[in-house]
Amino acid sequence: MDKFKESILTEKINLAKKWCLITTVFKVVIAIIVCVAYFTNASCLPELIVFSVVLSLLLPLGFYGAFMENLLEYNTQAIEDRQLLNANEANEHFIKMSERITKLEDSI
Repeated sequence: MDKFKESILTEKINLAKKWCLITTVFKVVIAIIVCVAYFTNASCLPELIVFSVVLSLLLPLGFYGAFMENLLEYNTQAIEDRQLLNANEANEHFIKMSERITKLEDSI
C-alpha cells in the first residue's frame, strides 16, 4: 500500500473514531439532562424525552460501523502488502537456490 493511500485510510479511521466519540458523549449528556429533569420534576421533561429519542434515532452508532469498515479495509490492505512482500522474498530465495542447484548440476 502506498503512503498516500495509507494516510487516507488512517485519516478516515481517526475521523470515524472522533465522530463515534462525539456522538457517544452527546448521547450521555442528553441522558444526564433527562435524568436531572426527571428528578427535579421539570415541566419540559416530555419534550426532552422526545428530543432524546429522536436524536438517538438520528445519531445511531453508524460512525462506529464506518470506523470498523475503514479499519477492516486498512488491515486487509496491510495484510495483502505483507503477503506480497513475503512472496517476493520467498521467490528471491527460490531463484537463488535454483541458480545454485543448476551450478551444482553443471559442475557434476
